[in-house]
Amino acid sequence: MRIIKNFAWILIIAGFVVLAVLIYGRKNRHDGHTAPNPNLAIETVSQADFEGRLAALKGKAVLLNFWATWCPPCVGEVPDLTKLHENYSAKGLVVIGFSMDTKPADFVREFAANLGIDYPVYYSQEAETIAVKYGFTNGIPFTVIFDAAGKQQKTFLGARSYEDFESEILPLLPDKMPPESLPPVGTAADKHEEKYDVKVAIVGAKSDARTIILIEAAETESALTGLKAVIKVLDPAIPEDKKAIEKDFLEITDTPTAHACTNETCFPPTTDPAELKKFIQTAFKTKNEERTR
Repeated sequence: MRIIKNFAWILIIAGFVVLAVLIYGRKNRHDGHTAPNPNLAIETVSQADFEGRLAALKGKAVLLNFWATWCPPCVGEVPDLTKLHENYSAKGLVVIGFSMDTKPADFVREFAANLGIDYPVYYSQEAETIAVKYGFTNGIPFTVIFDAAGKQQKTFLGARSYEDFESEILPLLPDKMPPESLPPVGTAADKHEEKYDVKVAIVGAKSDARTIILIEAAETESALTGLKAVIKVLDPAIPEDKKAIEKDFLEITDTPTAHACTNETCFPPTTDPAELKKFIQTAFKTKNEERTR
């Protein structure tokens, strides 16, 4: 009799454990957070390989998102893209991530897995060449939407919300079915609390003449355009700065490098002061366009 009672208690406790796991799992799926995906694979492709992959997707709408680990607005979009994948993949939408990283594919895979990405992610040494074909200039996140016939319909430069993407995708779905009820995921751009028009992180020794030139370029151009700029110098030789570099997944090179971002867009790392000025001019132009909308 005691054995039967003990077994009954074991079943009751097991039932509570299962219930707790189910509740916790459901909460994590709908509170805006993503769980790590240990099974995520990163496929390394050439330009020809990738074009073949896209051609094979005719009959489905495609959202192609160019992103990088060092781009905060890109990371901010991941929950929205994940929800789009979950909500519409059965209705004819394919969400694809394409890494613009120069770090190894294994690093990108681990980073993407920890973000909880569960849609396909591609990696290529020809990433920029591939992106240029679809209208990429110099900023990410850069998102391209294709209809079911494989025709490019829309591009987005900068972070967008679940609702922004959804409104463009719905008319392009093969079955044009209405969406299932799903709690809205907040706008990616709203996840960045720091207020600035452009932020420039310069990775390099503070005493290096090339670092000073990059600082002057950032200060001069932001002053000329009237943009509110946050300019930080991160010296790899200083332990606290090195931690900040690693935290933001910035690369340490032999040449001082500038990393420029707005709240919605990040530009490729550059060692060229003239190119940095162009990025700030682009940020200024984008801000003016937003004011006239």
